[in-house]
Amino acid sequence: MDYRELNHYLRETLLKIMNKYQTVKSLKFKLGKALMGPTGQAAMNKWLDGESGYYFGIKPFERIADACGYKAAIIIYNKNDTKIMNLIDKYNTEFVDKASELIEQYIEQISVDDKETIENIVDELLDEKG
Repeated sequence: MDYRELNHYLRETLLKIMNKYQTVKSLKFKLGKALMGPTGQAAMNKWLDGESGYYFGIKPFERIADACGYKAAIIIYNKNDTKIMNLIDKYNTEFVDKASELIEQYIEQISVDDKETIENIVDELLDEKG
């Protein structure tokens, strides 16, 4: 799995998650901030939109990997060494699967937080009128 394939696999996984949780307000913004930091939102949007020829390089992958408890690295190896390529595929797939799990947990938590915030606002408004 080269970096383009990893880009595609991670993007498709995130889009599936976002579709699953499409009712969560400002999800794209919240995910961008959580995975890329406060200044990475524009790059995340461009990447998620699948803009032609736009792939994440090492820096964005470092941020995403770090947010998920992983470390991104560049590995240069003999292109005919299938053993190493299979190992890289295994670890990249493991990373995307774990990242997917962590992202879903994050979304579920922010959904609860948003719901509690809305409920608290409604309660405060009702208390003011009561």
